[in-house]
Order: sequence, then C-alpha cells, then structure tokens
Amino acid sequence: MTKIQITPMWKDVKPSGNYVYRHRRSTDGSVFYVGRGTHRRAWASDKRRGYWRNTALKYGVTVEIVKEGMSLECSKTLEIILIGIHRLAGDKIVNISDGGESASGFAWTKEQRKLMSLSRGGRPVFCSNGMKFDSANHAARWVSEFRGIKSSNGPIVSCCKLRMKTAYGFSWSYDGVPMEPISVGLRSRLDSTMKAIGSSDGSIYESAADAARQMIDMGHVKCRRGYITRAVRTGKSLYGMRWFYAQNA
Repeated sequence: MTKIQITPMWKDVKPSGNYVYRHRRSTDGSVFYVGRGTHRRAWASDKRRGYWRNTALKYGVTVEIVKEGMSLECSKTLEIILIGIHRLAGDKIVNISDGGESASGFAWTKEQRKLMSLSRGGRPVFCSNGMKFDSANHAARWVSEFRGIKSSNGPIVSCCKLRMKTAYGFSWSYDGVPMEPISVGLRSRLDSTMKAIGSSDGSIYESAADAARQMIDMGHVKCRRGYITRAVRTGKSLYGMRWFYAQNA
C-alpha cells in the first residue's frame, strides 16, 4: 500500500491539549478536511475512511493546527464553525457530518444549531441523538462508522417519511430533531462507551472509543475501548495513567 505523506511531522509541532486542525492538499494548499483531537490525532491515517484516504493518497497532506490548548466543548464549537465556513465557501471537504459529535442526549445550544445549518445541498436529516446530517446518505455513512455495521440510507429515509419508527437504534426526521428516545438496550451500551473520558495527564476525550484511538496513535496499538472503560470502573492504572468519566472529575 502506498504510504500517505503527511507534513510537517508530529514531533515538530506537538500541539497541546484539545485542538482543532485542518488537512490541506500538499499540491495546492486547499483544505479537504476539518477535525479535532489530542496528541497525534491530526497525524493518524490508519483509521481514516475512504474519502479521506483517497484524497490524501492522491495529493498528500499538510497539517495545519488552527487552535490548541482548548476545552473539549470549545474545540467542538470551533470544529462546527470551520466546517460550516468551508461548506458555505464551496470548498470540497470530505467531512461526513457537521462536526461536534457527542454522546447520546447531548443538547446543542441555539448558536451551535445555527452553525450546523451551514451545510451543503441535499435535504438535511436529523437524528434523535441531536446530530444533523446533510442527507440520509451522510447519516448512513456515520452509522456505519459509529456502530461498525453495514448501513444504507433506505431505513433512514423510511423513518423520515414515517414508514418506520426507528432505524439503527435511532429515530430520524426531515423537519427537526426527533423526540423519540433511542432504544433502552442501545442507550445502555452508549452510557458505558460514549461518555467523556478524562485521564490523569489532563487530557479529555469525547468517548472511550476516542481515547482508545488516541492511545493507538501514541503507540499502544493493542488498546481497545473496553480497556479504557474497565480502567474507569476499576480505578486501576492503564498506560501509566488513571482514567475517569470527565463529568465526575
């Protein structure tokens, strides 16, 4: 497999805390992705999806740190703003969602909902977890990434047209965030994997899965989200750090 060329190197930048970054095509400097993370997230390529990988392989990647040392919520809001700006400007970015994803039950502020409305063409789709997508296709891609299953836009469209009550554990709507709660079984699984996670080095992660990805980026290649949640429950040290649910810190 051809190696993706990413510049500058992480060791030459080392952004602190939560940060927001842009990936630019090395050939002409145009932005093709906006993201946020900690540690080596902006330099990670092994967990990226097809659209990002195809662009990165073809043009190369230049990492730009927009702002670092932020709180988790501030990084989410800035990510939403930048994605909206680039879409409004007609830039060809490969982001699937509008950014700022969070755990089920997260309540968007009025200002954040305005920012999320800056999306490109297609009929927007709203999910019962508070997220908004450009289209049912984008929502289906997010479901595939989030739940690790093969999904399509058909069931989501059927929910929007009131032909089905739920699809993939969520309810969906064209005209606003659905009030139908997600299934009890899925909520139980989300409660243990999608809460914000903190570590004793001062880092905050969106979820156990996000923390595991960051640990993999740092060289702990065998890390899994189950390891993180187990460390939180037992209070035992993992990778030289203590772990906890951030809201309980």
